[in-house]
Amino acid sequence: CTLGEEGKGKSAMGLCNGVILAARNATFLQMWYDKYHSFSNDKKKWNYHSVTLPQELAKAHPELLSVQPFDAFHWPLWDAPGIKLMLNSFDYEYSNNKAVHIWKHGVERTPQKDFNLAWCFECHSTLVSMLRSYVPDPLFSVVIPCMKQGPTMEDALRSVFTQKIPNWEVIIVDDQSPDHCGTAAHTWAEQHLDKRQLPRLRVLVSDRVVGEAEARNLGLKEAKGVWVISLSAGVSLGPDLFHHATVEMSRHPTVQLFYSDEASPSGGPAHTIPDLNDATASAVASIGGLPQKATAAD
Repeated sequence: CTLGEEGKGKSAMGLCNGVILAARNATFLQMWYDKYHSFSNDKKKWNYHSVTLPQELAKAHPELLSVQPFDAFHWPLWDAPGIKLMLNSFDYEYSNNKAVHIWKHGVERTPQKDFNLAWCFECHSTLVSMLRSYVPDPLFSVVIPCMKQGPTMEDALRSVFTQKIPNWEVIIVDDQSPDHCGTAAHTWAEQHLDKRQLPRLRVLVSDRVVGEAEARNLGLKEAKGVWVISLSAGVSLGPDLFHHATVEMSRHPTVQLFYSDEASPSGGPAHTIPDLNDATASAVASIGGLPQKATAAD
């Protein structure tokens, strides 16, 4: 069984239960569990059972436990300086860390309490930048059916390509359009997208004219993102929609649908889905019958 120290030097508090590496039914864990008959939610007793007790058992039975140093699992610490070092600093490199305990309750007591998924793309700290590699990619799948809408596609595509959150894919479904709008959109993208971004755009062509709804369904079946955005060819996304949607995902992890209506600027036919925020969006926490993929709908 393996545990790590919580705190260092004279400020060490014991062995933290935040990370436990052990074989099934390890003797040390069984001894530890047996002591929980006196456990309660009293803060002092909780700390005793979680941190002090395993240290006492380790001293009595050193042959049953491997103790890792403070910076193996539980550094930075849960106090305000530790949370700042973790979420708002580049002064620690994590070179000795085998894991990182993010200390949810500690974060909630600090100025970093608004920490969310979108921070992974904003370079707040060493750790947050490292977390970016764990964000699903694509995070958003944008599905755009098209029929005789080649000229209107550019603004819609540009509104996706310029989002601050880069973990997206675009699926254009060409519904046997006479103007080959899917091919035209891909050609435009080749001229305006970085070569590394171009694979994020896919064009599907229906084998017959199926209509906008069914064409959209074809795209949904191919979507790989965690979230799906249903976008019409003549509609653009607000410049920060992905960012705000990502923040809301973090705040409301059980939500299955985010909704943001269209806004039409005066004097023009263009429509834009505004940035997702409290003024323009409502979140529905429980919607029966939705597929596993969640949807940010237009």
